[in-house]
Amino acid sequence: MPMHGIAGTGGAGATLAAFYTIPTIGATLQDTACDQSAELPPLAELNGTIGENQTQDFAQDIPPEGTTIILRTAKGTVAMYGSATVRTPNSALNDFNLTATEGQGPVLIFIGFDFFVPNQNDMEANNETIGTVYFTIEGKQATNVFSLVSAEGDVTKPEPTQPNYNGVGMVTTTVSYIALIILNGVIIARLAIAL
Repeated sequence: MPMHGIAGTGGAGATLAAFYTIPTIGATLQDTACDQSAELPPLAELNGTIGENQTQDFAQDIPPEGTTIILRTAKGTVAMYGSATVRTPNSALNDFNLTATEGQGPVLIFIGFDFFVPNQNDMEANNETIGTVYFTIEGKQATNVFSLVSAEGDVTKPEPTQPNYNGVGMVTTTVSYIALIILNGVIIARLAIAL
């Protein structure tokens, strides 16, 4: 028990060895009880429900290729505050914040090497992680149902597919561009049948 190092036992409870140890007791209690965050693996999906003004704290190690954090709500509104240094970020102390509202789709952020200032937090020498991100989720309405997903790499922008030869030249396409080509093909085919 860590308190026995600064307090002695006296019957049913503990007695202070000296009054100057009171700040040490407070710091020990805060370190072990207040600043704890749930550790999330690099690729995680978390679903939860949180009440108004309630918070949940998390920590996640970020791999060298970075991580995209995706937050969405099925009911209510949730805010997420994130930081590379503050273990329990909030609306006043954060490096970024996101707000997800029911019916408005997901919100996301990519966290890569540029997010961390060198030596800002513990970076492992074996390059398995580039840093740790701490984030807090806070409920903004009476009932908030949320989903938090972390994906490897930057998925905030569509990635181009392999170049395709179309008989005229080389093009690089994205999934949305392919869908647009298919939709245009269907419209042209319908117009040709109608004529």
